Amino acid sequence: MGNYFSLQPLIIKRLAGANIQGLGSVLPARDLHLLESGRISDVAVYVLFDNESVPTGEGYRAGNCQTVAQQWLVILATRNHLSPNAGDLDRSGPILWEINKALQGWRPGPGIGPLVKVGSPRASYMEKTTLYPLRYESIIHTEGSDPE
Repeated sequence: MGNYFSLQPLIIKRLAGANIQGLGSVLPARDLHLLESGRISDVAVYVLFDNESVPTGEGYRAGNCQTVAQQWLVILATRNHLSPNAGDLDRSGPILWEINKALQGWRPGPGIGPLVKVGSPRASYMEKTTLYPLRYESIIHTEGSDPE
């Protein structure tokens, strides 16, 4: 793999190529300043590294190689047009459905496990923007130094 965060551009490419109706930009974490400053397009998705866990038990730790379960957030950000703090479920629901369809079970590449949907954080309803986070997990295999 060679890059601990190599899943981010793969997820972005997958979503950008899925032709999801109503979805605007698909952006990496470095573009979060657009969301924080209120300068997002009408509907955008942000892909962020969230967390990791190290499974335990026989077979997960083999010398200098280790299995890691990475968790990634795919956050749908929408402008509120109906009323402040209300969200827009009629518009966002189909987009979230298509995002999940594009990612759940998708195998990004060799040595990377399929994305599996796991529990997500709560939606966040703000005055002008609503955030709908989806969390996905994938198994990667890390390499340590060669034993001496």
